[in-house]
Amino acid sequence: MAALVLSGVLLVGLFGWLIALKVREARARGPVAPSRSPQLVDRPHDPSLCDFCDEKRSTTCPACTRPLCALHAPWGAGMFCALCNDEWEMGARRRGFLIGPLVVVAMIVITGIIVVISELASVVPGLAVLFVPFLAAAPIYLAIERQLRRGFRRKGQLPQGRIRR
Repeated sequence: MAALVLSGVLLVGLFGWLIALKVREARARGPVAPSRSPQLVDRPHDPSLCDFCDEKRSTTCPACTRPLCALHAPWGAGMFCALCNDEWEMGARRRGFLIGPLVVVAMIVITGIIVVISELASVVPGLAVLFVPFLAAAPIYLAIERQLRRGFRRKGQLPQGRIRR
């Protein structure tokens, strides 16, 4: 039982240390500069052409359904067009504060399961109590982020309009 408490304290301490490092890093960097996303083409909307250039459409953005050519297509699974991806990245800090505690709780639950199984089987868990939760943390984080990406914007909902002069 002491191993469970020690592991929980270790995980919470590590999480607090990582948050302190991120806050210090963000303050040192200063304000975040906007990315150099491609600008939308100023022409009447043509669904057969890319919205960022005049190339033929090959795909659409999964978040806003903008027509995109092969050059401006999202390159990874679950990715968005450049403008939607910029909007997604603006909420990274808020998502980190949401996902981080969930991952820590999952790690503590995994540690508790290992300790309970080892107590029932009369086996010494050894370093598994420390390493297995950390090995499980990355897939848990990615699964939660993937779920949040799916709900980022309802399919076909256009981003907020911008005034051009």
